[in-house]
Amino acid sequence: MFGKKKNIKIRAMHYEGIENFIQNAGCEIEITEEEVVIKKIKPEVTVKLPVDRIIKCEYLSEYDFLTKYHNCTPENRKSNILKSFLVITYTSKSGETKNIIFWAVPPQSTKFIDLQYKFGKTEEKTIIL
Repeated sequence: MFGKKKNIKIRAMHYEGIENFIQNAGCEIEITEEEVVIKKIKPEVTVKLPVDRIIKCEYLSEYDFLTKYHNCTPENRKSNILKSFLVITYTSKSGETKNIIFWAVPPQSTKFIDLQYKFGKTEEKTIIL
């Protein structure tokens, strides 16, 4: 009953941010206490990101994602599939702030919300007393 925490596993599609992963490549994302393990399916390639380098995770609708990160909207949609996006913002080994972006559809995309709460989404705020 009280044991080791279960890892979060999500099947999603890579959108951008990982070199040598093509857009829309199928992936499995597994979040452990120490790292985020991203496995590309066919051919299998594994990328690991230590959780201590993650700044935040954001769960966004397709509209919000395209507006915020690409300055456009999905007006000419060819399908009615409701995509949700996960943006993982992290610090690279060289100290740069970078993003890894995935998309998924329900029910997998609802797991993105778990990551948003696990790693936080809040922007820095200054409170003057």
